[in-house]
Amino acid sequence: MIRFQQLGLTFPGATRPVISGLDLTVAAGEFVALVGASGVGKSTLLRIVARLLAPSAGTADVPALGDGKRLPVAMVFQDARLLPWRTARDNVLFGMERLTIDPAEAARRADALLEVVGLSAHAEKWPRQLSGGQRQRVAIARALAVEPDVLLMDEPFGALDAITRETLQDELAQLHMQSGRTVLFVTHDIDEALYLADRVVLLAGSPASVSLDRSVALPRPRRREDPGLQALAAEIRARLHA
Repeated sequence: MIRFQQLGLTFPGATRPVISGLDLTVAAGEFVALVGASGVGKSTLLRIVARLLAPSAGTADVPALGDGKRLPVAMVFQDARLLPWRTARDNVLFGMERLTIDPAEAARRADALLEVVGLSAHAEKWPRQLSGGQRQRVAIARALAVEPDVLLMDEPFGALDAITRETLQDELAQLHMQSGRTVLFVTHDIDEALYLADRVVLLAGSPASVSLDRSVALPRPRRREDPGLQALAAEIRARLHA
């Protein structure tokens, strides 16, 4: 699904690369979390997958362009980035307006996904009438509506309170199990990464490369207090601060 081989990226005018010699493969259906210090290049990798950036060195095999009825990738940001002049339902429809699908099918997808994220009763509300967690649910529904091969998530729960964050983590874990979508998820929260992901990839160094690639071979649904998760978290924190 995604393969980086000896990937490097240097921004124009910069004297040294942000990323160098990075090798990473993400299989179809995997949930992979990227962790690491601020500015290490996690979000940059998402943008390469989304074809918003081109690598300066190495190769990046990423999903092909869509077929007009769906998109290869969709992204959810920390800020929901909803259009304030459109209702929740119309925000979900927005992503599909660039696709060549029947309006009735677009409406069906929007309504079905709003039900999946628990917002059917709020479909006609404006973003200002929704809580932060509800706005993120709309953003996730909008991303899923284009039926992407890969869902890119850039710290999507970072700005939420702890209770809402845990609720949305649970909902995302359930959505992933139901849909089988490939997910590449950026977070600073190691506990969040381990709770959600099949693999946790630690980026470190300057320029950045993969410092640790650890499978999370624990059954789902997971328990946050699982000693196995806590042991993995301690291992990753030790590597991060080494």
